[in-house]
Amino acid sequence: MPGAVMRHAWVLRWVNRRHPPVTGPIRVERNRIYILPTRQGWGFAVLLGIMLLAALNYGNSLLFVVCFWMGGAAFLAMYHTHRNLLGLVLTGQDAAPVFAGNPAMFSLHLSHPDTLPRYGLRLHHDAQTMALAALPAGAETPVPFAIPAPRRGRLAVPRLGLSTTYPLGLFEAWTWIHPALETLVYPHPARQAPLPRGTAAQGGVGAASDHGEGSEDYRGLRSYRAGDGAHHIAWRTLARERGLMVKQFSETDQPEWQLDWTQFAHEAEAERILSLLCRQALEAHDCGAPFALRLPDRQLPLGVGERHLQQALRQLALFGLPARAAP
Repeated sequence: MPGAVMRHAWVLRWVNRRHPPVTGPIRVERNRIYILPTRQGWGFAVLLGIMLLAALNYGNSLLFVVCFWMGGAAFLAMYHTHRNLLGLVLTGQDAAPVFAGNPAMFSLHLSHPDTLPRYGLRLHHDAQTMALAALPAGAETPVPFAIPAPRRGRLAVPRLGLSTTYPLGLFEAWTWIHPALETLVYPHPARQAPLPRGTAAQGGVGAASDHGEGSEDYRGLRSYRAGDGAHHIAWRTLARERGLMVKQFSETDQPEWQLDWTQFAHEAEAERILSLLCRQALEAHDCGAPFALRLPDRQLPLGVGERHLQQALRQLALFGLPARAAP
């Protein structure tokens, strides 16, 4: 039902005004719940109408009893369908940054103060519907969900729908929730990129990638991260079914990398340049080389380490995007 209703533009505008993004926990109160009969519910109502006409026409007392009993069961089902959503508390959790083209994994934590579990909940986002497991009483249940991230920049969670047809499927109750969650989407790293200017003769990636596991500069293995070069993967370790690992090397005289936008000024598209700089930053980090980043509107001073890499990727992700207004 949420997806069908949201196809109408005027409904979408009304929902945007009534349910803006919310920071912090969202509690599903009565004024947030909408309920309508399902297709089976409308068929059930037509059947009850025919039975009532037959009972009136023939004066059949037993048919009256069955008709009123079924009508009472339908009203009781409507109450429980509405109650299945009432009082739910949803707390959102931001996703970790991802590279463009990979889905961002967000999470909702559902809980409720009642002593009875909740059944038959479904989460809707975009055109996808995800059935949720039963929500136990007094427990907090995490619900991970993926949002596609096709482009770099800030990725905000769209409006989500939460619905249920429990217990009989005659009515569907739903609510719209819009948690104020977002994450960063880094540029998709290019498959390969040339060495920064002034590093080829000093030993950079080319020198590091030629070392073997028995080299004196071999520093060990670490877990694979998205964007790592294929020439650094420890294929022997993978063949022994020990997981996907990446070799690390240390240099006695590690060169400084200068990642400069002007090196790729011949490229026609800015996104292509950002992809190449992203690959260079990942390669420099893999080698343990200190690197600096220079973009047309900002620059990052020389540094090394995981935090420095994240700062560089953040600048690449936000390049050319408007600054966020202060609250």
